[in-house]
Amino acid sequence: AYVVDNVVIDYFASASATPTPTPTPTPIPGLGMSDDFTGTTIDTNKWVVTPGGGTITQNDVLTMTGPGTWSQTYMIATSIFPRTDGAGGVLRFTHDVGSTSGSHFLMGFYAGGVPADPPLYGFYYNAGGVLNPKQGGSQTNDTADDDIRVRCTLDPVQGALWERDLKEGAGWETIRDTRWEGGDTSSEYSFFLMAYGDAYVVDNVVIDYFDPASATPTPTPTPTPIPGL
Repeated sequence: AYVVDNVVIDYFASASATPTPTPTPTPIPGLGMSDDFTGTTIDTNKWVVTPGGGTITQNDVLTMTGPGTWSQTYMIATSIFPRTDGAGGVLRFTHDVGSTSGSHFLMGFYAGGVPADPPLYGFYYNAGGVLNPKQGGSQTNDTADDDIRVRCTLDPVQGALWERDLKEGAGWETIRDTRWEGGDTSSEYSFFLMAYGDAYVVDNVVIDYFDPASATPTPTPTPTPIPGL
């Protein structure tokens, strides 16, 4: 038996079904740090600078050139960052990357000490134009050109969300998400930037906290039927 009831065929205005845009997460003030690298002097209140066999200079952007070896040319944030702020906010970092041609670089959250590959939660870029979201020894591949923005947001317990903005109008795009798959569960992290070879250009580093609930989409409204048809 095929039992059917209440079949309705009608018309509705498509504008009435337009979803409300997803709001941008709201940063929570008080914790974290930021640096737009204005001027020519690196702020040593924010960074421990280790040129190693390479060079690290600032001129309204930060430029790092490594000696062709990891763990030689790097900067470490002077602060230690808890995974959560105790008020519903979770830890994330954002920064702009420019002039990546020929570069190999790493950045992200790690356990402290001399930074090395891999970060616990971060990014690796190689000179072939591949941006790798890295979680410990696990990584995925994503293409990226010069002049991009990257962001990594930790889950309150384990895992993270990796995003990139190619600055072509599409905005933030998810390239990896392990928030329900596991990962390091440390309660606090250090943060580093590291260059392997050719110039790694950094700008607008922001480490902050936000409430994930502030990014919850508003439900899509129910379409309004148009009477008479």
